[in-house]
Amino acid sequence: MMASSNYKSKVEQAINNSRKDLIDLTIERKKSNPPTQASSEFLTNKKQGDWAEKTFINAFNSCTERYVAVKYGLDNELVAGDEGFDDFYKKYQDDLDLIGKKPDILILPKRYYEESWNYNISYFEEEALEHIVSHSICGIEVRSSSFLHEVYESYSEEKTLLSISRLLSIKDEIINNYSDTLIERNPELFAMINNLDLDDLSISFRTPSWKKTASERRLCKLLKKLNFEIRELKKRDFLSITPKVEDLRVVYNWVKKYNKPHYYIQVFFDVAFGIGYLDILEMISEDQIENARYFIERDTKNQNKTTIKISTRECKKVMQNINIPNHFSVSKEIGSRGRLLFHVDFDASEGDIIRNNLSQLLGISDL
Repeated sequence: MMASSNYKSKVEQAINNSRKDLIDLTIERKKSNPPTQASSEFLTNKKQGDWAEKTFINAFNSCTERYVAVKYGLDNELVAGDEGFDDFYKKYQDDLDLIGKKPDILILPKRYYEESWNYNISYFEEEALEHIVSHSICGIEVRSSSFLHEVYESYSEEKTLLSISRLLSIKDEIINNYSDTLIERNPELFAMINNLDLDDLSISFRTPSWKKTASERRLCKLLKKLNFEIRELKKRDFLSITPKVEDLRVVYNWVKKYNKPHYYIQVFFDVAFGIGYLDILEMISEDQIENARYFIERDTKNQNKTTIKISTRECKKVMQNINIPNHFSVSKEIGSRGRLLFHVDFDASEGDIIRNNLSQLLGISDL
């Protein structure tokens, strides 16, 4: 299994090399204020996150006799508007600085597990948790996604192939029929288009507005179409693992305290992918691959928080054959004024761990 003796130092080095606009330990973390009101969408997303955690925990514990996955991170049904939520939220913010952001799941050797835990230690006192964490292999943060990954990948591949076909057709028409005109008006642009490489679409140009001749007008229309197809191919065409930028620092606080490896696993409605926290830090230090292998975006579905989108093609597929969950409508009464929020809840799904891939990701040779 992975030796974690120098894990913390590797993380610290990666953070020092990371972009300061994403993670800067020299600036005091600003604690966020408690949200004032929950919504049906928020509750549904929360339940979907719970579904993803349970689905992974059940699948992991069904595939190994040597290790066990237990619920470790925050597990509380209080939401904005409930009595006591503000105090709970403020304590949570304090804990992020003292303890760090606890991963959702802890992986332990089976010999340290007690049946009375019922795969959930999230409610234990901190002293007991510290003892348990000291025996752990790693922590896992689980994210959920509302996509069928394999369907999206097929759609994306077909869309990309069509766009490439159109781009090459436009390029051929320009080179075969309008080379003389383009060389005369803009020889540099001609060279860029003539040498266009599908593996490096860094080409960028403003569409000219030449109108003197019919040939120029037709050429400009083709250049406009070419520009459109290049932009389409540059767009993010992948599903992703989605760590929030604000979490990078508070995850580090947990790593610094316990010196345990940390991983992200994104559970889709058919498969799941994983990547290491250290791998994420090293990736975002490479500016040249931004907007290609990863994107930095504001996530409108997550309170407009800045989120790193890392292609699942950069990650390990760790689960497959995940069943669409049974789901049903439920309601929650918020506060003491009789306000009801209806939302969707999910039963845990069955799914299969891809043992070799998960072993490689977590550094566990005897899974």
